[in-house]
Amino acid sequence: MTTLLNSSSDTRTASMMPRALHALTALHAVVATDRPVRAAIVGGSGSGKTDALRFLHSQLEADDRPVRLLSARDRISTIPDDVALLVDDAHTLDPARLSQLIDRAHRPDAAVVIAYRSWPAPSELVELTRAVERSAPAILLGEVTLAELRELLPDATGECEERILGMTGGIAWLVFECAQAHAALAYDGRDCGDDDAHADVTRALMRRISHRLDTVSPRLRRRIESLSLGLSDNEGDDREAQAELSAEGQAEGLLLHNGRPAPVVAMTARASVPVDRLVDLVEAGTLDLIPGSDIATSLDGIVDPLLGDRLAARARREVVRDPRLAVTLFEYAIRCGSDPHVFAASHAHALWAAGDVDAAGALLDEVAGDGGGGSDLSPTDHDLLADAVAATWADRGLMSLAHQSYLAVPPLSPAAKTRALVTAAGAGSAVQNGDPAPDAPGAAGSAPSANGVAMQLWARGLRASLQASHSRSALDDLRRASELANAGHDTSPTTELPAVVAAIVAIGLGDVTAAHAVLDDALRARQGGARWLPHLQLWNAWVALQREQPADARALLAAATAGTRLSARDDLIAAAISVGLARRYDDTPTLEATWESVKSRATRPEIDLYLLLPLGELVIVAARLGDTHWTQAAFDRGLALVADLGEPSLWSAPCTGRVYSGGSC
Repeated sequence: MTTLLNSSSDTRTASMMPRALHALTALHAVVATDRPVRAAIVGGSGSGKTDALRFLHSQLEADDRPVRLLSARDRISTIPDDVALLVDDAHTLDPARLSQLIDRAHRPDAAVVIAYRSWPAPSELVELTRAVERSAPAILLGEVTLAELRELLPDATGECEERILGMTGGIAWLVFECAQAHAALAYDGRDCGDDDAHADVTRALMRRISHRLDTVSPRLRRRIESLSLGLSDNEGDDREAQAELSAEGQAEGLLLHNGRPAPVVAMTARASVPVDRLVDLVEAGTLDLIPGSDIATSLDGIVDPLLGDRLAARARREVVRDPRLAVTLFEYAIRCGSDPHVFAASHAHALWAAGDVDAAGALLDEVAGDGGGGSDLSPTDHDLLADAVAATWADRGLMSLAHQSYLAVPPLSPAAKTRALVTAAGAGSAVQNGDPAPDAPGAAGSAPSANGVAMQLWARGLRASLQASHSRSALDDLRRASELANAGHDTSPTTELPAVVAAIVAIGLGDVTAAHAVLDDALRARQGGARWLPHLQLWNAWVALQREQPADARALLAAATAGTRLSARDDLIAAAISVGLARRYDDTPTLEATWESVKSRATRPEIDLYLLLPLGELVIVAARLGDTHWTQAAFDRGLALVADLGEPSLWSAPCTGRVYSGGSC
């Protein structure tokens, strides 16, 4: 009887069966018995079944025990029971041959070892397996452990071993191919450190996987592609069909036991998905193309304008829901070869909505530099371009340039004209602009929409509030405009929100409760989209300050400033809230320290109509601390602005009724 090896480190054994080292103990147990040799060896493609049979053959021969590998010419019924009959790829035998093996397996003294894949599993193979397994549990091949990997790559680093097992999922043939490539490329510990991603090994492995994907059934390949792309459905297959495909995939050494592809298999499958299928999936919106995901990354290197156009169309739809995703999709569309000028306005909108004002401005500057003034765009994109340019300038704290941009690219639709009116009023130029927003709620022949009516009421309420004499109707229109904007979920670029305009007018009327209600509703509805959240939180904090609710004001201020870079306009509002809280609820040293920390922010933006209230707070604190030179220029700008507007009483309150450096604030 052959002496058992002490460990799997025996060189001859390791070279004979590198893919089945983890089964060495079980294989020795098969030959180390006085009973007839009987075993079932199960594993997927490339798991080492043949290696294991050869090992058994050599061990039995070394013991001078009769052994025979079954060939196609052999008649099973003529082989004596004491001969250890080794059967490779039993799953490929026809029913007649399997029936003969079943007869042999039912004889307790007949020696038989079968090696097979778990799929396909005809009923005869299942019966044969059960008969053989009455003598001993099946020997399961296919998953390599860390200890076994170290036998294959004794010089590999720990990080290298973890990466190999991680990318292959421990599937035996993948680990073996990885080890082979590792050795062929002469990696050592230093090389692994220099190439911790194992790029060369991965490329070699992907070539082998790609070849195997080419040889499997079309249905299995499509299943693996779908799983690799994150698709939950499988072309309408029922549960039984999906289970069958999972079993087939495991037998092919491509799927793990949980039915998912090994990471490197998924990477290969994504890289080989036909472009026309990607086009269909992108257009249908079924791919979850989150930024940085494996699926999104797999689009790298694909140049196909049609796919790019579909990505751009998907990006347009995603701007409202997920502007960051939209930005990523536009970037991939450009890489795929789509003309970036076609969707430049939407791309800038996405960047602005994602909070990347600098990138939006750079893109819009590029469009302007290329001579794009909106003349060759559709009416929708023309207005989107005008709105995006204005919103970007406003975010930079330059409302006057936002107004000038509308003069350079005059808006066409009633909605865009309302946004231009809001901007013009903010810059102190509404009177010169005439009436850019007609009262008609929509285009001729079209039914009113929530957003369309919101824009009509916003324009009417704002114009009424700018008159020398005012009535409650201005606030009523503005509140209804804000409510409809909440319902319409409009995320178009704009320089200010209906809720903020309504709240400022309410404060001008002395109705702080109404201001709180309209802002609170807008905050819950995320008016304008996620990028306006800090703005609404700051205005809610401002109103909480006026309502003598310092705890709420502090909480909202903290929420607005947590983990985000505020725009120039929002930064001024935050500064005003900070000093307002210190002036009302802290001592003089605290107020002085707070003022020192925020006073430079008072000069960051150009003052516009919608910043007069927070400016008033900064002016009061500067006067109290004898530091008026920090706010003098901003205050002068505020005086000039309300003067240009005819000093409407609802908007002039922050600059009247208080003494400031000899002036009237």
